Amino acid sequence: MAKIVKEEEFKNKIVNATKKIVGVGALAFLMTGCQSTMDYTPQDMNLTNKSKIENIDLNPIAKAAPSLEKINGDNYEEIVSNNKSGVYQHPVYKDQVITYEFKDDINSDLKIKKQLEDLGISPEAYDIENGLYELVTSDSSTQSRHVQNPFGDESIDINLSKIFKSSNFEVDELSEEEKPIYEKNQKYNDYHLLMHEAGHSLKHQQMKTYDFLSFDKNVYVMLENSAESFAIMKTVQLLHEKGETHESINEFTEYKLKSGINITENVFNRGFDVHQYVPSLNIISDLVKTDLDYILNLTDEQIDRVSEVIAKEAVNFDYAKIYNSEFNEELEEDSVKILKKLKQNSKKTIDHLSEQIDNQLEDPKTKRKYEKNEDLKKIKIILDTISENQKEFYEHGDIYYIQEKALEKANGMELSSLKIYERDIVGIKSYEPLHEIINKKLEERGLPVPNDIFNLNQEMKELQKNNDLDSGLKKLSNNKKLSI
Repeated sequence: MAKIVKEEEFKNKIVNATKKIVGVGALAFLMTGCQSTMDYTPQDMNLTNKSKIENIDLNPIAKAAPSLEKINGDNYEEIVSNNKSGVYQHPVYKDQVITYEFKDDINSDLKIKKQLEDLGISPEAYDIENGLYELVTSDSSTQSRHVQNPFGDESIDINLSKIFKSSNFEVDELSEEEKPIYEKNQKYNDYHLLMHEAGHSLKHQQMKTYDFLSFDKNVYVMLENSAESFAIMKTVQLLHEKGETHESINEFTEYKLKSGINITENVFNRGFDVHQYVPSLNIISDLVKTDLDYILNLTDEQIDRVSEVIAKEAVNFDYAKIYNSEFNEELEEDSVKILKKLKQNSKKTIDHLSEQIDNQLEDPKTKRKYEKNEDLKKIKIILDTISENQKEFYEHGDIYYIQEKALEKANGMELSSLKIYERDIVGIKSYEPLHEIINKKLEERGLPVPNDIFNLNQEMKELQKNNDLDSGLKKLSNNKKLSI
């Protein structure tokens, strides 16, 4: 997780290393323009772009990249298991590179700098990005990280990523049935890790100096959603390439989704975490279940652009209506059962219970799981309704009247907004409205759009709940757009 960097500290720590490569004049321009995007005029940008075009033949990275090894399903296991730090061809852009430095690799910095020199790329490119990494990362950090180079020049950006391989310490705690599944997921997770960090080097993720100084948390959440979406889709393609079944691919995406849910559930205990990508993972997990061919047929360039659409829409989307609709459905289903139990208690007991629930819900340090908090919210609404309608409850025993009033109260408590980085989103079951928005955006940008099997899948779930599965199966067989 990044930390806020003060402008003066930022300047002092990287100015000396940077001016050797970008030049004193260019550095002065960058630093004076780091306050706001308004400091860059259209004329400035045109001049910069023109300069890049004129000097493209002189770009050593663009020259070297096409000849480099590209990480794929055939070589990634050897690279990871042997900690092969080095410069590789970028997974999306043939004229760019991605540099992986494994923390378990002795003298990795010297190896990388030697390779850069052999490729005709200044070894100081490593020094700059390594210096940026040390600036924003604590010595105790064991989290893999891609280093964002804020100077916007592809000719010196080696896309350095520090890789801390994930630990297998959990294996001993698993059952004999769980171990093979975990170990297989862990194997593919190594590829996912490399692709996630590469995802932070996609063009729409590039950050300028002023982005580092302003540190917009919402933007950082979007960047993590984008990188995760890119990594998941690339890994799904790898799983298919390796001959894994649809069921195994689904197991992997569910495994990653559970990991994302755990992060979101614990966010208030750990402080703010930018890895809030549950809705993005849900969207891709749904696609794996209902339209796997969509992901398998995407090119690397399309995965890049689809990831951007999913990430931006997932972060900007307001989940309040979905959350409240699903919460109210659960309240309606559970309320009569809860009311029948409460009918056996005195008013004094119910008042005491209400007070205890108030204290629990208001405690920011609560260790209860998400589902328990939702149960408490439902009970609290019912208790408040009983308190306001004591005669109907105690004298007439009309639990259906109390249920009706509780539902009215829940509808009146609708949230004004609910964003991706708020804990309640992990309980949302259907992301159909978000799917619809993403599909519309994909279509607007000329990108492939998943077929309508997702929406049909949601209808099937509803029909199954109402014991009317026959009409759903008939509809599925009559839909000429779908292949089953």
